[in-house]
Amino acid sequence: MAELGLAEIYWSGRRDYDALMSKGFQAREDVPPWPLHYPLDWAADPFGDNNWRFQLHAWRMTDPMLARYEATGDPAYLRQVFAVAADWWEFHRTATADMSWNDMASGIRALRIAYLIEHHGAGRLDLGADEAAVLTGLATAHIAFLSDRSNLRPRSNHAIFQIFGLKRLGEAVTEAGPDTARFADEFFRESLEYQFTDEGVHKEHSPDYHYFALKVLDDLGADRLFTSPELEATLDRARDVTTFLVGPDDRTVAVGDSAPVVRKTPVPDGTLVSDCARSGYAVVRSGSSMLFMTGARYSATHKHADELSFVLYEGGRPILIDSGKYGYQIDEWRQYFLDAAAHNTVTVDRVPISPTTMLAALRLDPVRQEGETYLLGGVVERTGLFRHERTIRYRPGAELVVEDRLTADRELPFVSSLHLAPDLVPELDGARFRAQVPGGGALRATVSGAALEAVRGGTDPILGWESTSYLEKHPTTVVRARTTGTDVTIRWDVTVGGGADTPS
Repeated sequence: MAELGLAEIYWSGRRDYDALMSKGFQAREDVPPWPLHYPLDWAADPFGDNNWRFQLHAWRMTDPMLARYEATGDPAYLRQVFAVAADWWEFHRTATADMSWNDMASGIRALRIAYLIEHHGAGRLDLGADEAAVLTGLATAHIAFLSDRSNLRPRSNHAIFQIFGLKRLGEAVTEAGPDTARFADEFFRESLEYQFTDEGVHKEHSPDYHYFALKVLDDLGADRLFTSPELEATLDRARDVTTFLVGPDDRTVAVGDSAPVVRKTPVPDGTLVSDCARSGYAVVRSGSSMLFMTGARYSATHKHADELSFVLYEGGRPILIDSGKYGYQIDEWRQYFLDAAAHNTVTVDRVPISPTTMLAALRLDPVRQEGETYLLGGVVERTGLFRHERTIRYRPGAELVVEDRLTADRELPFVSSLHLAPDLVPELDGARFRAQVPGGGALRATVSGAALEAVRGGTDPILGWESTSYLEKHPTTVVRARTTGTDVTIRWDVTVGGGADTPS
């Protein structure tokens, strides 16, 4: 077995050892340091922050210690890592906390326990008999937890950490026996089918998490730990899909729980069309233009109510955007960013539509081509509310026509939304609007079958916001086409480019 390195134990990259010792544990840049006074309060929640509590129980404060140990070879730093593990174990002899056995945190801890066992066995971590018993107790408890199917989440990326943690512990602890390794192998194969579609799309509705899953599998050594033709083929398909997950601005398309992270991808020659509609992405992509349409629901994991929504790039930059992830705090802002009203789709005015709102039907059609025009579309039927049939005609760099056919068994106030990039400020003129695009040209749109309104940074209700980083938000403009009825059609005619005159 190859020796575990920092990548194989999911090290975060944090090297700020001196800051850790002088100021304390800082989980993220947007939260202050938390002093490390032993014994640690493992039930602490000083910032009312779920992500912070997760990082506490994933032993993220050990990352700078591990980095310093790997850089110097000084076992004193390894002793500090063990001290954190022993403190966690002592607390849990008589108490527990909400995140104590969080799925992902337990997997990350298991990787670090395996690392400590490996270094103890190699004589680099000197432990007394009682201390060695602590390490054995930690390993035994984590093997038992991760071998219990009721604790595992095969449909989530968190399963990756659980599987790898169990597999590494099974290798490190002789007493675990072959059954532990076999169970990990079987669960990995099962989880892989849940993680990715047969087209290679990650099933968590988020380009960010597609990249995340690929990186974690690579970093943790999937190809070395779980060798199989199925794994290789799945990862190859998943890598191919990434061409369609990055916009012409070299940033991740921010749908689902994604942020516009800079990622380099080869610029396509001509125009490429994705073949992933069955998996929930219909994409037309060139070097400077892109239309990205969504339409999948495998679960609520990292999912937004963005069925039949889309984002548009022209001239190498975003024009019509997704509102973004925001964060995982359960509050009114998280609810807004999840809601259909925060996306370029259709909703019912002031009626919450969340990722868990029931669907009777959902279909995203394969992209078709007629000359220079690309045809996209799909259907979503929201149980007890309405049926939405959307068709899109798109000529990259020229025009976008969006037609929404909406039917319901009672009269409803429908809203079809277009969220503009934050530097685009629309001027409304009846059924039309225009927004100057910095650098040249203009966005122009005309709506048929509805009345227009624009909202920027609204708070009652919350409308017109974008989030590009964790728990941060800023105003942007949403243009909303509103109409009422039981059988209505709303049509948008959109162009981007050319002069600065008022649309006609």
